[in-house]
Amino acid sequence: MERVFDPGALQRLASAVRSAPQRPLLRLHVPASPSGFAARLAAAAREVSEGTGGAVALRTEHGALSESVLTVEVGGRGAVHYRALPEGPEAGPFVEALLAMVQSEPRSGSVVARPTAVEVFIAPGCPNCPHAVRAATTLAAADALLTVTVVDVDAVPARARAMHVQSVPATIVDGGLTVVGVVSADELGERIVAAQGTDGIRVVLTSLLGAGRFDAASHLLGEPAARLVFAELWRRSTMETRIGLLLTAEEALERDARCLDALAADLLPALQAVDVALRGDTVDLLGRIGAPVARADLELLTRDPVSDVAEAAVEALAACEGAGAVHEGDADEAEA
Repeated sequence: MERVFDPGALQRLASAVRSAPQRPLLRLHVPASPSGFAARLAAAAREVSEGTGGAVALRTEHGALSESVLTVEVGGRGAVHYRALPEGPEAGPFVEALLAMVQSEPRSGSVVARPTAVEVFIAPGCPNCPHAVRAATTLAAADALLTVTVVDVDAVPARARAMHVQSVPATIVDGGLTVVGVVSADELGERIVAAQGTDGIRVVLTSLLGAGRFDAASHLLGEPAARLVFAELWRRSTMETRIGLLLTAEEALERDARCLDALAADLLPALQAVDVALRGDTVDLLGRIGAPVARADLELLTRDPVSDVAEAAVEALAACEGAGAVHEGDADEAEA
């Protein structure tokens, strides 16, 4: 069978393990109906254990999970999980992660403020993916509150679809903060800290928009702080950056036609913009939201000197009046 790992690297790992206070364990979860992927993952795990002369122990568990997962544990802490094959360019970072966990003394809270789950989405043959994996696992080795799961988008396509991953490598933190491409471990740590800080909503929302994860961004708009950030980004937007904001708003409105009513008032200043495109797009968005609070401002814009804006204002005003009638009907029903 073709080797996956460099024998010299496994020997160095074995030497480090023998002098370490805690022995690492590879915990392999095999589903009830194993696939070809499961067999290859098991073979890789066996190669590491055998190549280190058993210094890295291997334990196999059957049927507990629906998919194959290889977990790296040290001292009972499973810091790194592989839903991907650690072979080819990914073999090096896997061994390095094991080595780092053996040699590091995790410091609780040293980087993150709370338990944090990081997913790194990769694909076979991706030249930058090993660097993204290395950055994340370096943090996990040093921080007891941080765990990393490496996900192969080809092997686990359902997870990639669920997270709306558009390209690889993509690093997603707690389902929100998204880093596309490669950053260093230090920079990744800084972004995670910022996302968990006082300005976290801005950091996360901006990252989601930049990564094209508009569905995830739309779910944030239920929070007042996120709506304020959205409105600010909207007022400063260009035609190019506004596309993502529009798609985010559309995703939110598709789930709940009234969910952005509270955003309307913060969008009104953009109706005074000198930029005709921004003025027109704001009219269009307010019409889609249909919030009655925009009626007076839209009424003024029905006389806008730019005919396209004026026509859009007439349509948006009608939508807002229709929404207002629905609101009044709902209120009457509630009173009755």
